[in-house]
Amino acid sequence: MSGEQRDPRGRLGHPPSEVLIVIENMSFTYDTRMRNIAGTLRAAEYGVRVICPRFPGDPARSVGPADVHVRHFRQPQFPGAFGHVIEYAASIAAILLHALRERAVGRADIVHLCNPPDALFVIGVVCRLLGARVVYDQHDLNPELFALRYPGAPRGARRLVAFAERLAVRVADEIVVTNETARTRTLGRSATHGERVTVIRNGTPLAHAASLHSETRTEDGVLIGYLGHTNSQDGLDVLLATAQELIVGRSRGDLRFLVVGDGDALRALEAGLVQHRLDAAFELAGRLPPHEALRRIASCDICIQPDPRNDFTEATTMVKTLEYLALGRAVAAFDLRETRWSCGEAALYAADDSPAALADVIETLADDPELRGRLGAQARDRFTRILSWECSVAPLLAVYDRLARSASGERSRVSRRARKAHIPLGLAGRAAPLTSAASAQDRRA
Repeated sequence: MSGEQRDPRGRLGHPPSEVLIVIENMSFTYDTRMRNIAGTLRAAEYGVRVICPRFPGDPARSVGPADVHVRHFRQPQFPGAFGHVIEYAASIAAILLHALRERAVGRADIVHLCNPPDALFVIGVVCRLLGARVVYDQHDLNPELFALRYPGAPRGARRLVAFAERLAVRVADEIVVTNETARTRTLGRSATHGERVTVIRNGTPLAHAASLHSETRTEDGVLIGYLGHTNSQDGLDVLLATAQELIVGRSRGDLRFLVVGDGDALRALEAGLVQHRLDAAFELAGRLPPHEALRRIASCDICIQPDPRNDFTEATTMVKTLEYLALGRAVAAFDLRETRWSCGEAALYAADDSPAALADVIETLADDPELRGRLGAQARDRFTRILSWECSVAPLLAVYDRLARSASGERSRVSRRARKAHIPLGLAGRAAPLTSAASAQDRRA
């Protein structure tokens, strides 16, 4: 044979593995974190397939960037907590059918489960029993998120949500989280070993951030941008109150607001703007393709993170805030633990947790272009040094290297046992142990 021969072990020194990424609550098209993870794994010669819901605007093609194959399922939408139960049950059933198909044809050596919901542990159990390794990617701390969205929920429901989180951690071979606060909380309430929990931060690739060019502005004044989900926990009510304080209370008619994103609180924001006669000062752009969304936000003078202080937001790294930093924009925010870690001195923080205090910050930035420029330069520098996606590549590949070596070793052991027992290889070794004791017993066999 002529031509270059590919190393059958792949770049990481083990046989190439097939990865199945499972997303229940977001389209792969709009999930920045999972697109970054998938692209990194493909560059490291892993095969990558994705199961996710289809969102409006998703391409009809089943192949995403970097030759990532995407399978969509239809996700039902119902309001309220009980509606989420119906959605999760229907989605998990659809995902399970897809996952079984992929595993049956050898395309799911490693299954990467993205919460929410933590009920995806069901998929993890089935895939473990069929011999796959499982990554649990904890995007959100669900007990805190559930308490925030449903403060009047009965204690039994809260316990069930916490139990699902523990099961998701228990089933996984490796757990990845977005920051150190989430890692500490996960370790504290799951009794898992620290070496199984790795911080993989959210961040835009440097090349992608550098390629963005803001659109030309035609209007005068100062433009304040918001990018991301517009759900009830995302502080859209605070954004409305802050805008009212500035435009009505302080007569700042020179300020304009751009909101890019969609969610269950967007209609309430729209109604509130009309009620308070602020709609002329706002543009609600809705959900846009990722590159277009960043291009629109790049034209803003100030970017806002209106998420109020609570147990959930204190432990959450906001994707929107990292993208603000990548674009070199001054950030106005409340002084939350993980927000402070992400932004450092590149943001101006409200003196207290009130919309009036956030309005003070925005007014200061609006009146001082030099301050905005300094904070923007610091934002870009901090992003480049410690927050870009490139900073997360090494820990991500270390997680997958451990899993791939483990899966490769398991396949070798299964093959040897099958030959000794004269068992067809396809029927051997279907169950991957769920406990360390079972793992030890398996090694002694």
